[in-house]
Amino acid sequence: MSLLAPGMGTIRFKPTLLGISFDGGLVLADGKTERLYVYNASAGLIWTLLSDGMSIADCAALISESKRMELPVITAHINSVVSEWRRLGLLHGADTSDPQTDPVSPPQPRQSTYWQRDYVLGKHHVRIGSNDADVICHVKALFRPYARSNLDIHHTIYAIRERQISLAVDGRPRLELDNSAAAIGAIFQAILEFENEKESWLALIHGASVAIGETGILLSGSTGSGKSTLAAYLATRKYRYLSDDLIALSAPEGRIVPWPVPHSLKAGSWEPLASHYPTLRRAPIEVVNGRKIKFIEAIVSSWLVSPVVAHLIIFPHYRPSGGIKIESVKPLETLSRFVNDRIWVPKPLEITNFLRFLERTPAFSISYSAHWMKPRRPCNRFFRAKRRPHRAFTPRLSIDELTELESMCMRPPAIPRRSRRGRQNRPA
Repeated sequence: MSLLAPGMGTIRFKPTLLGISFDGGLVLADGKTERLYVYNASAGLIWTLLSDGMSIADCAALISESKRMELPVITAHINSVVSEWRRLGLLHGADTSDPQTDPVSPPQPRQSTYWQRDYVLGKHHVRIGSNDADVICHVKALFRPYARSNLDIHHTIYAIRERQISLAVDGRPRLELDNSAAAIGAIFQAILEFENEKESWLALIHGASVAIGETGILLSGSTGSGKSTLAAYLATRKYRYLSDDLIALSAPEGRIVPWPVPHSLKAGSWEPLASHYPTLRRAPIEVVNGRKIKFIEAIVSSWLVSPVVAHLIIFPHYRPSGGIKIESVKPLETLSRFVNDRIWVPKPLEITNFLRFLERTPAFSISYSAHWMKPRRPCNRFFRAKRRPHRAFTPRLSIDELTELESMCMRPPAIPRRSRRGRQNRPA
């Protein structure tokens, strides 16, 4: 029995597929579906050999000889990788249906009667309408502070569910979307484009963001990771709140464009943040996509804040108890985390710019607990100076800015009162 899959001699990839070597791995960008795929060095080597016209048999023989591994093992591995690419529709002539949005047992969508509301979002008056219950709930809760009546409407956004959710912007069909979360993201993107007509996008990422001075900080992670909790807490300190639920990076530098919607806080963060936000305890509970959320208007929130260059990427993980744990994250792992959550990079040209952005921007994974969000605690050690010694990273902070950032985030707890002399003589 042959280990080669039937018909697999020379592999042909889709003409819209772009392969990029990055941080020892491989990034595949599908220009048609605008999706990114991240692979390790082994898959990168297979891609290079197959895209140069080598057959699977020759590829397996070459790798087996160079790596001194058994031929059947290498051949099976190559077949597995190629089968994955075929399943994703990355090969020429393969089924291009998106397996990530075609689950085996899709949940039944929650439909509702048609609803619409008018909002003042920055400089624009926007009417949003939908018949999808989750879209309606999320939009109503998030934009409640901006709802107005009797407006002269500048733009319209409609998300209408039939078999899929059809998104129309200013009367023109724009997208066909499979789920409510994708529709909500597309609505956000349309509003961003209204407010920032001259901006071109480097990437749109699921997450939150804050800034201190001219230093922008990305807080990225899947739903429930604690990014909104951390952003809400830092906003009560000396950090400027920039966005929640969405990080919009403008090209080419990676400036964070403000998206100052209310903080969306899950049930686990209500008690730790209650002392920082007095209105949190009595805020109404919204149910969005099956999750209980309270939306709290940001302390300082403005659509007119100037964009800030992102200098740091944080992947937070909130837990009820325990200390701080910080680990450096390599650029390839950073990209993989973005892709496994939600990210949109607009076109192949920006993909290379976005990868350069990841190479020069240090990233860390941080586990933290409610213990570090007590009101009287001087400040937590989130951004301890354990910067990744990555060769492509060039610090853009001045010495004064670095000193200010590190002194705020690493200051130890105050010395007890009995040590007054030591406390007075201690440097700030």
